[in-house]
Amino acid sequence: MSRLSHRGFGAGFIVGVVVVGVVWLGTSGLLDTSSGQINAGYDQIRSIHLQPVPEGPTGPLFVRRPRRADELPLALVRDFVRTPLPAPLHQPGGCGNSGDLIVVLEDGRTITYGPCRWPWQISELWGAMITSSEAVGCSAHPDTRDHMCQGMHLAHRRPFKTPF
Repeated sequence: MSRLSHRGFGAGFIVGVVVVGVVWLGTSGLLDTSSGQINAGYDQIRSIHLQPVPEGPTGPLFVRRPRRADELPLALVRDFVRTPLPAPLHQPGGCGNSGDLIVVLEDGRTITYGPCRWPWQISELWGAMITSSEAVGCSAHPDTRDHMCQGMHLAHRRPFKTPF
């Protein structure tokens, strides 16, 4: 009789661990590979920028008409902005060493992707922003090299994390 109760405990323990694991996976967002869409596209974007998380220097602001040394033309990354924009992915807890890609729309809405996970389309845009900033911003504006280029080099070293 003691063997049966011992076996019952072991089987119950295993089933309990599996149930807890499935519940955790379901609520963590790790299984969420679809991002949905936001009814907005390139023509509705006021600006895009990268913000390190938890802190650090930001990269340049991509805007329609750059007026300052830390601004770059939004047109540099136009081919990487998907229409409609993908919806941000669920962010698991405990993530804090990456960055956000922040899109500000003409109507004032802000869409934040990250800091842990973002749709693959945003990974492409992120890469295009880093490449454009390094190629154009860091060479064209040496007076902002300490601030802007340092942020781009830090962002470039961060690994992209996608839901796949």
